[in-house]
Amino acid sequence: MKRRISRVRWRGNLFLSILLSLCVGSLFLMQNQYSKIMMLAKQTPQEQKPKIAFLFIARNRLPLDFVWDAFFQGDKEGRFSIFVHSRPGFLFNKVMTRSPFFYGRQVNNSIQVDWGESTMIQAERILLQNALKDPLNERFVFLSDSCIPLYSFSYIYEYIMSTSTSFLDSFADTKEGRYNPRMHPVVPVNNWRKGSQWAVLTRKHAEIMVNDDIVFPEFQKHCRRKSLPEFWIRLNFICIKQLMKSWTLSDGFILQKDLQISGCFGNMCGSLIGLAKFIFNTFDYEITQFRGIRVLLKWYFKVFSFMQPAEGWKEHNCIPDEHYVQTLFAQKGLEGEITRRSLTHTAWDLSSSRDRERRGWHPMTYKLSDATPKLLKAIKDIDNINYETEYRKEWCTSKGKPSKCFLFARKFTRAAALNLLNTSALVLR
Repeated sequence: MKRRISRVRWRGNLFLSILLSLCVGSLFLMQNQYSKIMMLAKQTPQEQKPKIAFLFIARNRLPLDFVWDAFFQGDKEGRFSIFVHSRPGFLFNKVMTRSPFFYGRQVNNSIQVDWGESTMIQAERILLQNALKDPLNERFVFLSDSCIPLYSFSYIYEYIMSTSTSFLDSFADTKEGRYNPRMHPVVPVNNWRKGSQWAVLTRKHAEIMVNDDIVFPEFQKHCRRKSLPEFWIRLNFICIKQLMKSWTLSDGFILQKDLQISGCFGNMCGSLIGLAKFIFNTFDYEITQFRGIRVLLKWYFKVFSFMQPAEGWKEHNCIPDEHYVQTLFAQKGLEGEITRRSLTHTAWDLSSSRDRERRGWHPMTYKLSDATPKLLKAIKDIDNINYETEYRKEWCTSKGKPSKCFLFARKFTRAAALNLLNTSALVLR
């Protein structure tokens, strides 16, 4: 009897031991699997590093794509994405760009953009909407088609990602004529700001700009560039019609005597000459597309054939892209979250116009003769920015230490950029 009892106990203990072992083994396996899952979850963000979205605003193609091709080759870890807003229907393929980085990178919902109109802001919002679809894009850099990087990809990436703030040129606008009182009370004058459109935004600020449905409608209604005097437009149309009948362009230059023959004199003549020079300096990489004067004049009609308001003297000369983002962030109380300077250098030619009101509207364009190592060094050596309207000087810092102010620069012609790259003045790798 005792033997039977001992055997039963022995078998019971054995069964319990086996059962306990199975439980412990199962718990160990579950813990091991859980640890592996947690390790993979922790490794995923490290493997997929945050990216910078480069947002290009272009007329058609990107004339400086070869510069950016060299720049993007400096990244081997997939830390960037590219989006281009060009005219509707324009495709970036092997015919339109030699850089594979830009193949198919155009946004499909682009619009026609006019300088000095709210369509520029719409284009920026479209770019952000497309870039925000990628959750890894954490910084958003606005760039023009005449912009070049000044440093390698790694340097620029570390500079931008080292801070949690956006970079946005923003200062109080004290000049009369820009702020339209009709914006009040939605946009009060104390929140009115001015600055460069070439900003670097954090993801939070990019989402705020895209989702804004209060400030942007006010800009659409009340922030517009000032129209040209009606008599100036009509007289220039007379000159244009005469030119279209008789004169053709063969070498890319407009002579004053040709305009005088057609009946254009004085300031009108100078304005047409200035317009032609601007077009040929800007589009010298596509000079063959502007051989005919008719093409030039059609462009002229498109730019200046807008209606003169009945009360032109009450117009406010407001350029939306110079005010919108800055005013929006001031309105939202976000100025403490931005570094109030741009990372893109722009030189303003204050002597380019005899008209004081229009002087300085367009920045200088660097041509082949300007593209020297000395020029790049002068831009790179800038370490502070002076804001006269606020009586302050912004000393540039990065990672808490004094640094250079600018990572990008504009406006460069194709010839100028090619010369800088070929002479090794511009080192991007």
